[in-house]
Amino acid sequence: MDKEQRRSARAAHQGTLWRSGPLQPVLAGSDLHVWRAALGGGRLCVSALERALTDDERQRAARFRVARDAERFVVCRGILRILLGRYTHSEPAQLRFEYGEFGKPAVSMPAAARALNFNLAHADGFALYAFTYGRAVGIDVELVDSKLLSEELIERFSPLDVGPVLARAAPRERRRLFIRNWTEREARVKAAGGSLASDIDARATQRLAAAGGAGAGPQNAWQIIDLPLGEDYTGCVAVPPGDYTLHCYGWSEAVSR
Repeated sequence: MDKEQRRSARAAHQGTLWRSGPLQPVLAGSDLHVWRAALGGGRLCVSALERALTDDERQRAARFRVARDAERFVVCRGILRILLGRYTHSEPAQLRFEYGEFGKPAVSMPAAARALNFNLAHADGFALYAFTYGRAVGIDVELVDSKLLSEELIERFSPLDVGPVLARAAPRERRRLFIRNWTEREARVKAAGGSLASDIDARATQRLAAAGGAGAGPQNAWQIIDLPLGEDYTGCVAVPPGDYTLHCYGWSEAVSR
């Protein structure tokens, strides 16, 4: 098992709030369900999850040039379909999606499932899935110790309201704070149906404000809920302001049976 696999496995089993997920999850109006899963499950796991995909999705997986990328796509998409099938009492492969302007997916068939909202994120072989009923939701997860972050990138993409805080921080702490802020921004924008690239271009800021009501800005339009993922990852969920009951579930191969 390499370093990346060990890190993903730790994230998939760490934290006292997480417990084994139910085979028949029930989502009440105030519930927020978050599932987590490692995307490397072995050939047997991949084959089982592949059966939940559509023909188009299998063809898409076959176009990946790197086998590991193909397997991760199958596992990530297969888990999503199985979970959606559990929530909607539908056959996973029969579910149909529709996509917003920036690619946010939603269930279009069966029609009875349209009030179910979901979002997913993955990083470094590890995935999170969020589910709500009748409320928008966005989720993001990022690897904390990113070697790809340069001082130039941090300075370029840091929001004005956190720039002074980052400037005073030590280099390692600056990277951690930047990634935490990035994760929160990504979750908010995804909840609104936008993309972080459009947010950076100031196109999604108007969308975020409109979603929160007249005069609302991106900071107060959404409630941010942090997720306990251990030291290697940072993750959070963005939902409209309100009272929520957070349920944190761990995916296992038993849930796919």
